[in-house]
Amino acid sequence: RIIPTVVQKKGRDYMKKKILILIVLTLILNIGCTNDQGSLKEEPLVSTEAQDRGIIEKSESISDLVVELYGVDDATTVILNNVALVGVKLSYDNKLDDDIKVTITDAIKGFDSEITSVKITQDNKLFRQIDDIMTQLILGKSYDELVDEIGRISEKIK
Repeated sequence: RIIPTVVQKKGRDYMKKKILILIVLTLILNIGCTNDQGSLKEEPLVSTEAQDRGIIEKSESISDLVVELYGVDDATTVILNNVALVGVKLSYDNKLDDDIKVTITDAIKGFDSEITSVKITQDNKLFRQIDDIMTQLILGKSYDELVDEIGRISEKIK
């Protein structure tokens, strides 16, 4: 009777070692064979959403700056590719002449040196379109979704 107990004990230890070895091998193979391509993909340093937010804030600041100018009652701005599209509502009996355009352009370029071109309109329809785009951007729509529309507005402003 003593002999079978020792043999049984050795048999159990042997089986435990086999199972342990199989588990370790399975883990090693599992870890070694995983395809972790996510770590190979480069993430942008700044997310698109953060870039959009920065441009929105800059557009809002430019609008605030333009409204502070003499003769301007309201302004809305959208920036795309360093071009500021500015819709203005001027005070009573003011027309958008070259002097006002130069004043607005100088103020914007003085505020932000990255702006290379300023397009200004007094047209109510274009003002609303620019304002609508800004509203959509503020509500979370991406610039990518609005690029074509912004481009069309840019072509309409002389």
